[in-house]
Amino acid sequence: MWENSGIPCKHAVAVFCFNRQFAHESVDWYYSREALKLTYSGCINPVPEEHLWHEFAEEEIIEPPKKHPKVGRPKKNRRREPDEEPARAKFSRRCTNCRSLGHNSRTCPKAAAKGVSAIYLSSKEHLKWYIQSKWAMSTRISDSQGVFSVVGSGDVSGSLVILLSCLHGQHAVWGLLLAKCY
Repeated sequence: MWENSGIPCKHAVAVFCFNRQFAHESVDWYYSREALKLTYSGCINPVPEEHLWHEFAEEEIIEPPKKHPKVGRPKKNRRREPDEEPARAKFSRRCTNCRSLGHNSRTCPKAAAKGVSAIYLSSKEHLKWYIQSKWAMSTRISDSQGVFSVVGSGDVSGSLVILLSCLHGQHAVWGLLLAKCY
């Protein structure tokens, strides 16, 4: 810190006191009274009144270039040439309706054919919260031999809501099935 600022730090001052030296002798000249007086020794003349200013021609004034805001989010990746192949996907898409790879729930062919969409939830607590907050159903959720196996249904604003659970190997899948009533 002493080398950067020119003023000794408190540790250096303690060493000077221990060695019976004067700390002010180690301070950079820039912080002396002499340097301060030289800084303010000059005279700053006041600015004359506006009618005494000399005139500027229009061509002397250069205005900064106008910035046009670009529409949309800025591109992060470079633009590829038309004959260049697109970048490889870093992750595969998994559909939340049918759990298969290659598409998402919006483009799922099975859900479009049935007119049904499924919402998969990760745990019992998430399922309880989803039912209570989103659908305001009073469904009791219980365990039977450690496997969640309660099925309930209800009618919410013209839609049939079916609570389901199924066991895939050692993993249980919880979900709500929302079927639109036409």
